[in-house]
Amino acid sequence: MKLSWPPQRLKGRSLAAVPLIVSAILLLAILIFGLPLGRDFKGGTLVMVRGLDEVPDLGQVSSQISGLTGPETVVRAAGDGFDIEMDALSDGLENEIKVLLSSFGIPSSLVAIGEMGPVVSGPQCFQIVSLGLGALILMGAVILVFRRRVAATIAVVVAVLDVVGVLGLMAIFRVPINLASIFGILIIFVYVVEADVLLAYRLLKGAVGEPRENISEAMRAGLILSAIAIVVLLITSFVTTAVSIREFALTLAFGIAVNVLNTWFLGVALYLRHIERKKVVSYYASI
Repeated sequence: MKLSWPPQRLKGRSLAAVPLIVSAILLLAILIFGLPLGRDFKGGTLVMVRGLDEVPDLGQVSSQISGLTGPETVVRAAGDGFDIEMDALSDGLENEIKVLLSSFGIPSSLVAIGEMGPVVSGPQCFQIVSLGLGALILMGAVILVFRRRVAATIAVVVAVLDVVGVLGLMAIFRVPINLASIFGILIIFVYVVEADVLLAYRLLKGAVGEPRENISEAMRAGLILSAIAIVVLLITSFVTTAVSIREFALTLAFGIAVNVLNTWFLGVALYLRHIERKKVVSYYASI
């Protein structure tokens, strides 16, 4: 089976149906599972270890603690000791952490466990929500001002569905929403708009030959590059020990994956519909 078969063999409605169904499923996943908030938004627990004559290997400490509290645990060196950042803990688990640290020769008297406030405060959350609403208003203005510019409208539609898809996959795979993942979503948003504008130029301005053949050629290159990017990002997320890099890489991988569906199925279907309508109008105008 060729990588370019969908735009050559499927009708426009069939092409558009695939990403719309997937987006509906991912939106339902958001409503059912909810969006997991990370420590940047909900805070967590901070374990401070001070007064050590010799600091143990932090890699081993991180490995042991992560097995107890989860992979989102972060261990950082701090003067004559180290800090451990993790999600909120129960009292029983706090005792288990002290017992685990004692296996490294750290007495409980040198261990202090307390709450860690969120990095993003309430007013900052309000600013983020305001920016999101402002982006939606701006996209609406773009559609209104450039209502005759098909490329702008399709780019906005695909971008919105991409954001829904990324959030849906984050809800399913429980990738927490932190500042790193939000930054990844913003990068995906910019990437989507630029990619769709370039695709529009390929089909509407710089096209020579049949539209479906041009789409197939562009799709072949796009799928190969997207697959390479997804593989690299997934490998990075599994190899790295930095939580922020892992969340950033997974967010980008999710965004590129959903963008493949939205751009090469829904976007292509809308472009083909526009091109076919132009042909019909040109035909009747020539008569």
